[in-house]
Amino acid sequence: MVRWYDLTPEEAAAQLNSDLAAGLSASEAKRRQKKNGFNHVYPIPEGNLSAYLKQISLNPLSIMLLLTALLTGLFTSLTTSIAILLLLVIGYTSAIFIYNKAQQIFAGMSKFSLPYAKVLRNGHLYILRQEQLVAGDIIFLSEGDIVPADARLIDSDKLYLIESGITAASGAVHKHASFYDFRNLAPHQQVNMVFASTIVAKGRGKAIVCRVGKQTLVAMTDNNRTAVRYDHLTLFERLQKASYYLSLLSISAVFLFTVLNLLTHRWEVLTGFSILLALSAATLSEFYTAFARVLVASGIFSSMQRKDKLTKGALIKNADKLRSLADVTTLLIPPECLVNERDMQLSAIMAGGTFYDFNATPEDALSEKLLRFAVLSTGIYGTSRMMELNQAGEATFSFEENAILNAGNRSGIWNRALDEEYSLIEHRRRADAPSNAPDCDLTLTHHAGQYILIARGDVKQILDLCSHYTDPTGRPRSMTVVRRQMILTDAGQLMRGSRQITAIATTLTSAQQISSVGELAGQFTFEGLLAFDQPLLPGCAKTVQKLKDAGMRLILVCPEVSQRYYYLAESLGIITDPSNSVTADEIAAMGEEAFMENFPEFTLYQGLSISKRRAILKLWRDKGETVLYMGRELSETTMIREADVGATQALTLSGRGYQSFSSLNGEKLSVSFSQSSDGSLNGCDALRFVADVVVSMVDGEGAGGLNALSTALCTAKSVFRNLRRMFTYLTASLTARVLLTLMGFLFGSVWLSTTQLLFWGLIVDLSAILILALSAPDEELPGKTALRSVSVNSTDYFKRLFYLSASLGGSLAISQLITVLLSLIWKTTAAQQSTLVFLSAIPAMAILLWETGRHTHRKHHSISLSRIAILLGVAMATLIALSFLIPPLGTALGITKMNWVPSLLVLLPGVLLLAACEVLHRLLGDL
Repeated sequence: MVRWYDLTPEEAAAQLNSDLAAGLSASEAKRRQKKNGFNHVYPIPEGNLSAYLKQISLNPLSIMLLLTALLTGLFTSLTTSIAILLLLVIGYTSAIFIYNKAQQIFAGMSKFSLPYAKVLRNGHLYILRQEQLVAGDIIFLSEGDIVPADARLIDSDKLYLIESGITAASGAVHKHASFYDFRNLAPHQQVNMVFASTIVAKGRGKAIVCRVGKQTLVAMTDNNRTAVRYDHLTLFERLQKASYYLSLLSISAVFLFTVLNLLTHRWEVLTGFSILLALSAATLSEFYTAFARVLVASGIFSSMQRKDKLTKGALIKNADKLRSLADVTTLLIPPECLVNERDMQLSAIMAGGTFYDFNATPEDALSEKLLRFAVLSTGIYGTSRMMELNQAGEATFSFEENAILNAGNRSGIWNRALDEEYSLIEHRRRADAPSNAPDCDLTLTHHAGQYILIARGDVKQILDLCSHYTDPTGRPRSMTVVRRQMILTDAGQLMRGSRQITAIATTLTSAQQISSVGELAGQFTFEGLLAFDQPLLPGCAKTVQKLKDAGMRLILVCPEVSQRYYYLAESLGIITDPSNSVTADEIAAMGEEAFMENFPEFTLYQGLSISKRRAILKLWRDKGETVLYMGRELSETTMIREADVGATQALTLSGRGYQSFSSLNGEKLSVSFSQSSDGSLNGCDALRFVADVVVSMVDGEGAGGLNALSTALCTAKSVFRNLRRMFTYLTASLTARVLLTLMGFLFGSVWLSTTQLLFWGLIVDLSAILILALSAPDEELPGKTALRSVSVNSTDYFKRLFYLSASLGGSLAISQLITVLLSLIWKTTAAQQSTLVFLSAIPAMAILLWETGRHTHRKHHSISLSRIAILLGVAMATLIALSFLIPPLGTALGITKMNWVPSLLVLLPGVLLLAACEVLHRLLGDL
């Protein structure tokens, strides 16, 4: 094995036939991928289809049904035997298809969850899915990234990685590209190597990929884990156990009924035996797990929508957390999921004490000067600087900077001449500032023989640096307490309407490096304010109200203290009183005991440290609430894991496509796909990997953010609601068939033949499950009903659900008995009575399926039928019509012609069942 740490970057590139400056070509990368395969670092969980096939094919009921078909063909009717076999093939093929489709969806969710890589190809930066990497690719790493493959560092800047669980190193490990001429170094000693699945804790790096897929260290040491979890969903395990016991119960019932029939001679022996076998097989017990899987998988899949190469909506990664997601009562969310940062625009400026609405052209020299300083403060206004950052893999800029550059471009201030007139010396982001330095962006430029230092940041922090301000004539004046308060008041007025306010200050200096400037306080002149419009997520207010109406508590957690967060929370109804808002300083002032007593009243927190946020999360969980925490910083990883449901906001690529990003002038420069207001990653790759739910970024169409999170909650509730509907429907259907068979036995009649029982169970019931699986999730978050007032994990809940289902099935069976008794008025034959019972079951089961999905809390409820429901309905109606027209088909299904008057009785069981459901709705709420 090659010791890549023993090679210089140039030697590694030569051995891998790669270019350190331009990377691989797209065609060469494709050729290598075709030859060596995909970079599968994390295993993709796949269902064991062969085990499932074995389970259902060796099921005792399956074997006995095949025997029944054989005996029926030999001693009774070949047509009936063929019909039984055909129904078995259709039913089992459908169940296998359903199971396999569910597994494909789950595997697809795994691929969406994999980390991304920033890759240099053909001299341009791209974002690719991890699996598309090949040996020789040049990758870039930044804070929050998950290393996508084993790679040799080319260069780095204060790069620290978390390697715990992969190497013997503990804590954050300092990595650098230095060359060491040593032999046999342990992985934790290879400081110039980065390994797949480790996390970038700090800094940036550039590296050349050396090992991919199964050759990576994490794969060779079996420390890689799947990106999603779904196999351990408790529901699946319970259903599998229930299916087993139900199969045993069915076989026992067949044996007992057969013995009873032999003693009483109510039915002909072979006919009775085949009917009882069909009744047992029609329970579909061996298919329950497959049904549950497809309901869960379809629900998860429906919460995410594809658009071009990106996905929108919510990616529910871990089905294991669906139960918790459906039960969420408290949401701790950041402000970024409420506003559209990407469409941030400069809307107003204040220069020389005068406000100007920005309309692409500065109104006077002062506003033009302020906008020029704002463009300079980004540090990326020069084309040469942009190209330099692009080559270093650092061409990222915040949404605020993007808005400034857009404004400068529209006004004509940002042009090539600006780069020549104000040569850039150095730029330092606020995120890279030392702990004792001001929390603001600093840009050092050279102009007309002078060095100008420009500061941009929070109004209060900028004012703390200023000893002067620019008056309406453009002259500097001494900063007074009164003037400082006036500026803060002006900023507060501009903040209303969720605006973001940024201040600009400048100073002349002799220093040629920012680090040499020395103490900055008291050296700056306040130039003015920039007001940025951050459009609210469309439909956000409606979503907030919907969540509140559903009994959920929204708590806004803001990293810093700003009046704009108060206005934002107030406008959305997250806070209804000033007492609902609290800052970190106010919490410290009130004391721990007072805060513990009053914390449920607070729905807006500002300026909390990570430890404080974690403490609040624990308080709500200790209170018995089911908490969803949405994080955006790498330091919030622990809280995402500790919450009942962890979420983050990030971009997700669809399919195998990649996404390139361009600068304002069309050059392929930026690969920052999830910027925040301070330039850091919003929902970094590491958070996306550990979160249970990933929602798409907020956009102007109303996708992403809180709306997507609401979609995830609706999906989870819909999934469990559909599972409850499935349980109710199947139990009621089974109860009705058992009671009808028993009543027919007592009357000495066969009201449901073998093929009719199989058709009811394998076709009608299977169609109902397909309709449930393919139905779109509810857009509403229903409140609690009487039935839901009991915990879904309690025994009482399942008892009540079983009693409800049995009552519905009993109501159907009794209504069909009434139908048979009424049909005697017209002297119907036994075959016609069987036809009535069978045909009346189909519309009645459709009504049952509809009623279990009807929301009683809605004032108006419109019927919405999916295409699959219409298609299946038409198919069944056509089959029944053909049964009357084609005698052999009618004989196989036990359908006989009758007069039109008694045939109207087919509708009676459905009408009676509808009335029974209405009564239950009024007593219990949603069924």
